[in-house]
Amino acid sequence: MSVKEAASRLALVREIGVPFNLFKKAPGKLLKLYKIAKAALAKRKGMVEEMIFPVVPEDWLVGLVQEVESKKAFKENVRKALHRAYSSHYRQMLPNLLNSLVFHTTTQHQPIMQALEVVKAYLKRKGTQYPKGIQAPLAEIAKLAIGLSRK
Repeated sequence: MSVKEAASRLALVREIGVPFNLFKKAPGKLLKLYKIAKAALAKRKGMVEEMIFPVVPEDWLVGLVQEVESKKAFKENVRKALHRAYSSHYRQMLPNLLNSLVFHTTTQHQPIMQALEVVKAYLKRKGTQYPKGIQAPLAEIAKLAIGLSRK
């Protein structure tokens, strides 16, 4: 939030006498608005026509639905492009990189070393999954990551 936005919010709070904590961000608001707009457009007759369209025009709701759906398509295209890039270029570089570097760690971070050993052992294997029964210590790595983020 910029200084200008913060100042305007504070001025509004002082003007109407509402506690500042009422102006917290609403997580996922765009998705919720999208769902409301989609539902309103699905059943336009009756209460929606009488109560919602006078306040929020129908074409605005249609625009909101189109905007969110186009962003979903964009995110999916980005995900696919990243997947293609990894599966061809980056995946080919990984064996050389891992074989060129030497990793050292303390005993506290040993699960990371174990995970690297699993990755190295199956670098030449084709496919997207390890053989049954082979697992990297992901739970331990997650615990380490949580612990490191709290420091």
